[in-house]
Amino acid sequence: MIQRIKGYIHQNEKYISPIALIGGFILDNLTLGRIDGLPVHTLFVIYLVIVFIGVALMRYSDVNKPLRWYDGIFTVTQFAIGGLFSMFTVLYSNSGSWVASWPFLLLLLGFMVSSEFLKKYYAKFMLQMIVAYLCLFSYLIFSIPLITKSIGPYVFVGTGIISLAIMWPYVKYVGEKSNWRGILATYACITVFYFAHIIPPIPLSLTDARVSSYISRSGNEYLFAEGNKTWYSFLPIAQTLRIAEGSPVYFYSSVFSPTDINTDIVHQWQYFDEAKARWVPVNRIRFPIVGGREQGYRGYSVKSNVYPGLWRVDVETEYGQLIGRKRFEIEYK
Repeated sequence: MIQRIKGYIHQNEKYISPIALIGGFILDNLTLGRIDGLPVHTLFVIYLVIVFIGVALMRYSDVNKPLRWYDGIFTVTQFAIGGLFSMFTVLYSNSGSWVASWPFLLLLLGFMVSSEFLKKYYAKFMLQMIVAYLCLFSYLIFSIPLITKSIGPYVFVGTGIISLAIMWPYVKYVGEKSNWRGILATYACITVFYFAHIIPPIPLSLTDARVSSYISRSGNEYLFAEGNKTWYSFLPIAQTLRIAEGSPVYFYSSVFSPTDINTDIVHQWQYFDEAKARWVPVNRIRFPIVGGREQGYRGYSVKSNVYPGLWRVDVETEYGQLIGRKRFEIEYK
């Protein structure tokens, strides 16, 4: 019976592998909990330990004594790598906007897919070390802020130093000096991505964004002149808002921040200048948010003297990282 199952799996591997990959990605989307939850971090740590031990055992087998279970070790390591990049893709895509973060998100998605379809390349030790470091750095980027209870450039720089410090003994005892070229190149690439605002501002995430002609608060609820949120509001299409000339426009956002991470966010109001074919900043409104609320910390900004045309509001960190964006069109009644 077992042999028949093995034979079936081997015969249909080209179909089973992509189905399992897609299924695992969907499962991660549906089941991953809060980014500051213990179950999420436990799974990340387990996967990371498997990857680092697996790479070390494969290196030992290549250099010293061939291991009997090499194929099994390689398969388990590949599974852990695929699981890590699947979770990274889900968490990072939930945190930022594809508009600004697509190169980094595409990088994570590419590693997730390639771990399944380009297995022969993952057998190369240099690539194994680079992938192991990328997994470690990507995890520390959002786990260190949960420990320090703060985000920003200084925390990121410190995270990079910690990641290299962890890799130093690993490379010394498992790898070789030449591996540092790939690791340092990966570190430099991720650092450039961060300061170019390409990496999503994880662990922050935009849970809701709306534009309205009027907002009021009743108890713990916000009331909007246009009523409840529509089912299609998540689509990246511009909402049309009709207002009387001279009336203000309200922009509401709800930003999730983990417990104890209190920071500032910015509503960057912009309009599209058709003559110059570019977005023009008009208002930058900054206010603090408090972490811990499951649905996100809510707040709104108001813009007066809004004229007809295409507008958008970028929800950013105080350092300019894009958390989310809402486009809308203004028309006079």
